[in-house]
Parts: sequence; C-alpha cells; structure tokens
Amino acid sequence: MDSDTFKSLAQQVFPDATSSRLARSRGVDQRVAQRWLAGQVPVPDDVADWISDQVRIAGELKLQAELDAAGKRWKAAGLDDEAIAAALAVYYQHVTGRRIG
Repeated sequence: MDSDTFKSLAQQVFPDATSSRLARSRGVDQRVAQRWLAGQVPVPDDVADWISDQVRIAGELKLQAELDAAGKRWKAAGLDDEAIAAALAVYYQHVTGRRIG
C-alpha cells in the first residue's frame, strides 16, 4: 500500500491524534507510526490490511454517523456539552483502560 493511501485510511480510522492512536493500537513507538504516515518507511502488510479492515468495519457500522446522530439527540434534549464530553471520556477509559489526555 502506498503511503498516501495508508495515511488517508489511517486518518479515517483515527481522525484525532492519528499517529499516537495508530501507534497505541499497533503496539509500536509513535515515531514508527509517524514514519509510516510520512512514507519514510514501508507499512508492514499486516498493518496495511488491518487499517483497510478498520475503515471497512467503521463504514459498515456507520460509526461516525451514529455518533453524530447520538450527539444531536443529546444536545436537542438539553444535555450540556460538558456532560456529553464527560460521558464520552468515561466511555473512552472503559474501552481503552486509559484516561484521555
């Protein structure tokens, strides 16, 4: 997979903090992920296959659309932005075992 394609797919999967999230998810140093994204070193085939699968799965599940719709419902119901953010932060910690930050 060429570096531009990989970078585009990685940014779809990790639209926030792409290199650090990619590094954590693959168990590599962040600098390695940065080199993959910059095209400085080849992306291993298993990582390229994995990122393609992640884009496919997120698309099939309509992950971003579902999150957007949920956020709109919560805001329309009057839930404060910080209450939404706090709930998402707790969920992040539940999923990853780490606090955001």
